[in-house]
Amino acid sequence: MMQPSRWFLAGANTDKETAGHRHHMPAHEILVTIENKPGISDPEGDTILNDLVLRGGATAVSRIRCSKNLRFTIAAESPQDAIEAVRKICDDLRIYNPLVSRVSVSAV
Repeated sequence: MMQPSRWFLAGANTDKETAGHRHHMPAHEILVTIENKPGISDPEGDTILNDLVLRGGATAVSRIRCSKNLRFTIAAESPQDAIEAVRKICDDLRIYNPLVSRVSVSAV
């Protein structure tokens, strides 16, 4: 699979004027993990546990929780700036439901 250019982010202006010359912000890989809050049912995890894992003989497993991962490539001055920008995107666009989901955002 082809890796995206380190200096390219579709749809975003990553150029910055600095002391009369152009410089590009580096791209950062940011991982967003979305999972159900504790106490919220997880039918997908329950199905995997009961219909696959336990039936396959792995009886020591007592619980499976599923989550979604989103991997963003974003131009920013620093990893912390990238994390904050991605968190804002997720919050502003309601990529997850804050009533039932918890989200973690980290640099990869």
